[in-house]
Amino acid sequence: MTVKQLDDEAGPAILSIYSAKPADGSAAATTGTLDSYAPPPTESEIVKAIDVKGKDVEQIWAAFKAATKAENVPVAEEDKKEMELQEQLNAQSEIDRQRVAMVRKAKKDQEAMLEAAKAAVAKQREE
Repeated sequence: MTVKQLDDEAGPAILSIYSAKPADGSAAATTGTLDSYAPPPTESEIVKAIDVKGKDVEQIWAAFKAATKAENVPVAEEDKKEMELQEQLNAQSEIDRQRVAMVRKAKKDQEAMLEAAKAAVAKQREE
């Protein structure tokens, strides 16, 4: 997939989907609004284009499935376990971030107190 970023946000945001032509050659070469930045399809390809501007992920996914006849694949048990593990790791990471932030703040506070004490001693010696 290639993404071309433009300064002109007024124009369409086109997702071009390239796929091989069916063996019977019955499909049209292109469907939908064409993207002027996308390369033209080869003789063995067809292009389906989806305007994704202003659409959320679910709308884009629905249009993609309709254009490509894709289907949702059920989540495998192994993948569910991996996602749960990742959620646990993310939760632990947040706890660790808070702990490290507290340690850094305590160290910074101690250094500030030490500098203040040194300044007080230096001032007292001058008097």
